[in-house]
This record gives sequence, C-alpha cells and structure tokens, in this order.
Amino acid sequence: MFGLSLITPPPTVPAAAGALVVWTMLELQDTGALPVLLTNAEHIVGQFVRGADLLKEVVQRLVTTIRQVTPPELVASVVLPMLAGLDAEAHTQAVGYFLTMP
Repeated sequence: MFGLSLITPPPTVPAAAGALVVWTMLELQDTGALPVLLTNAEHIVGQFVRGADLLKEVVQRLVTTIRQVTPPELVASVVLPMLAGLDAEAHTQAVGYFLTMP
C-alpha cells in the first residue's frame, strides 16, 4: 500500500487505499481482518494525506462493490456484518456512513 500511495496523487490516496482495503478484505473472506487492515492503512495514508477519513472511504467502496453484485434489498445484510468487527466508535461511524450513502 505504501508504494501505491507513493505514486498516487495525494487527493486520491484515501480512495485508492480504501479500495485496496476492501479488495483485500473480500479476497480474504474474513470480516475480522477489517480492523487490522484499516489501522495499517490509516497509518500509511496518514503519511501522505493529513486528516483523511479512511473509514468513510472504505465504507463507500465496500457498499459500491456489494451493490454491483447484490440485490438492493440484501445490501445491508451483506455489508453490516462486515463492519461488525470494528470497535464500538468506529462501528457507529461506519454504520452512519452506510446509512447516509445515496
């Protein structure tokens, strides 16, 4: 991720990192990996973009990806369990981001 962030224009680093976190989580098929992936990604992204909200980027990318392959009425039943491994504060924020997405 560091190399990707190094060659990505700074304004798009959070989006690229968020997409990589989602892709990795889906590839691992392990929702418990999200907290570790997010923590590491936040550390790396923070070196390139100060104040980036990586959690929001991850939720947006996750929902966008799931919507491509899941009927609309089932998106919440797929996405919300994937966010369950986050600590209470991050989980509350993530669910808020999910609920306010268009």
